[in-house]
Amino acid sequence: MVKKVCVLCLILGLQMLLFCGCDSAELEERKFPLTIAFDEQDQGCVLTLGLEYLSGVAEEEESAKEEDEEEVMAAANWGEAFSDQDEKNPETMDYNHVKAVIISRAVLEDKEMLNHLLDYLETEELLSRNTLVFTCRDRAADLLALEGGLPMAEGMYLKQLTDGMTMQKDTAVVTLGNLMNERYNRMENLYLPVLEEQEQKPVICGYYALAEYNGMGMIKPEVYEVATLLENKRKLYQFDLDTGETIELSQIRCSGGVTSDEEKTVKEVCLSADAKIISKNAYAAEKKRAERQIREYLNSYLAVLLANSLTSNDLDLTNSYYSLGGYNRKLYKKYEDRPQAYRRNLEYRVDSKIDVI
Repeated sequence: MVKKVCVLCLILGLQMLLFCGCDSAELEERKFPLTIAFDEQDQGCVLTLGLEYLSGVAEEEESAKEEDEEEVMAAANWGEAFSDQDEKNPETMDYNHVKAVIISRAVLEDKEMLNHLLDYLETEELLSRNTLVFTCRDRAADLLALEGGLPMAEGMYLKQLTDGMTMQKDTAVVTLGNLMNERYNRMENLYLPVLEEQEQKPVICGYYALAEYNGMGMIKPEVYEVATLLENKRKLYQFDLDTGETIELSQIRCSGGVTSDEEKTVKEVCLSADAKIISKNAYAAEKKRAERQIREYLNSYLAVLLANSLTSNDLDLTNSYYSLGGYNRKLYKKYEDRPQAYRRNLEYRVDSKIDVI
């Protein structure tokens, strides 16, 4: 029933086609991919579409075309794959309602293949720039095979999965437009949700980090939460103290400049926030003591996580190189076009200011 409601929403959004004339194919015969998977195979590429049909659904009758389908097309390049798909389905394929794409890690890490994909999508303008981007460890097409067991089309399911992450701001969500922009700008850290199958459903098990458009490997969800915290992309942040209390931060503000001497570069991380104790242990610490405990925990935890990410993934969770020119022009000139050299000499100093409410 939920799936039918989602598809009927598409029908309402496309009624104008009936009035302007649909001379290529009847509306109910059109195919609407809501999810597209991109994979690499045998020096070529594989395009897999998760399709929805409007026929049968509009008439509230069961038919073969009411069922979801996958269409798979292997080719030497992405242009051929899309062209072959269109030839196979003449004048019936409509990409205007794609909600999400799943780009396999193999494609992400093959720069030539990824560039060609983004080139083609940007030139042809097939997909909206606000299309959600996911990745996976293995074949992206395997995740589309889960659609039959979901309560709605997989594209809608992945959108709801993202919409449900209410503690983060919209700026934390990676879209196709973000990925296209970063290819040219190379100034941001992007964190693509990594999907895997659990109990026959796609779930987010981690995040694949891109920095300067280079793959930095997979990070855990708790590291991602800190990254979005430090880049002011979180509304709320929850964690547990060693003494058992659960703390929720709000009104989060993270700032801090960059200083340097001959031997090292230091990124100052100044975090201020309101804190609410939402789960208490046997005793409730008085306000000043609670603020001290939270501050000491955050200073230590963030410093360790920042240092570990720099060591294990060559990843600066504060993305300080991007704003270096605004803090320290002399340092910016020293490391211009050399972000890796900058990170090799980088250290962190964390200072939290917490107000328990």
